[in-house]
Amino acid sequence: MDDIKLHNKLNSIGKTAFVNYFDILSNDQITDTDKINALMKEYDYEGASIRVSFFKQIAKSGNDNIAKALKLIEEAKRIDKITRIKAFEYRIHLK
Repeated sequence: MDDIKLHNKLNSIGKTAFVNYFDILSNDQITDTDKINALMKEYDYEGASIRVSFFKQIAKSGNDNIAKALKLIEEAKRIDKITRIKAFEYRIHLK
């Protein structure tokens, strides 16, 4: 996935949502339906479904793209410090 597509998908998910729901979205043991239901605490069905779908597209391209997405979040100026720190922690612990 090229950097422009990655950036667009990340923006569609939302940088904060990417980090806040990273444990759920990145867990292959959780079904898409359960991921959508978890996100529906904050988003409507369509918004949750899109976020799950775009995360899967990023993840399908491998951990390199997940790491790039997390790095973009770390460097984002308008993202709060706690979210940027969490992005860093997820990135350094990627397998």
